[in-house]
Amino acid sequence: MKHTSSNLAKHNTGNPVVRGLLQRYFTTLLGIVEPLKPARILDVGCGEGVTAARLGALPFAFDYLGVDLDGEAAAYASSAVPGRTFRQGSVFELGSERADLVVCLEVLEHLTDPDAALACLKKAAIRDLVVSVPWEPWFRLGNLARGKYLANLGNHPEHLQQFSPTTISDMVGRHFGPVEVTTAFPWVFVHARVNP
Repeated sequence: MKHTSSNLAKHNTGNPVVRGLLQRYFTTLLGIVEPLKPARILDVGCGEGVTAARLGALPFAFDYLGVDLDGEAAAYASSAVPGRTFRQGSVFELGSERADLVVCLEVLEHLTDPDAALACLKKAAIRDLVVSVPWEPWFRLGNLARGKYLANLGNHPEHLQQFSPTTISDMVGRHFGPVEVTTAFPWVFVHARVNP
C-alpha cells in the first residue's frame, strides 16, 4: 500500500543523526514499557505502525490496538505490521476501549486541548499511561540546525503546543498519580500510574 506522511518520512530518513536519535527514542520507550508487562496496549495516535513494530521486540506477548485519526495511516499500519489491530479513531472518541497500558506518543503537541485528551486517556488506562512529546526549545533548535521549518523558527507546522519536562509532567500529573519523567533528547517521556 502506498502512503506518505511527514511521520513516515521521519522514520525512513537517511540522516544518520536523526536515525540515531530515533533509535535512542525507541530504546527508551522499550525500557519504560518492559517492566510494566502489560497484557494489553492501546496505542493512541499509532500512525503507520512504527511503534507497534518496535513494541514487537518486547519479550512477552500482549494484545495490541492502534488507533489513529488518519484512516490511511491506520490502513497502512495494518498491512505493515501483520498480527496487530489498527483502526481509525480519535483520542476523544475511544468509547469503551481499555488497556493495562495506554501509550500516546508524539500526539499531544498536535492538539488544541491536550488537557481534554489526557482526561480521555485516563478513562482508557486501567493501570499505566506513557506519553512522549518533543522537548522544547531543543526540538525546534534541532530543526533549525537541519534547515527545517525556518519560516516557523523550527516549529513543525503541525505542532500547536510546546512542552518542557516540567510542563508536560505537571499536565499529566493533574490527571494521573505520581509521574516519572525520562528524557531521550530531544523528546520527553512521562510514565504515570492511574490514581487508585
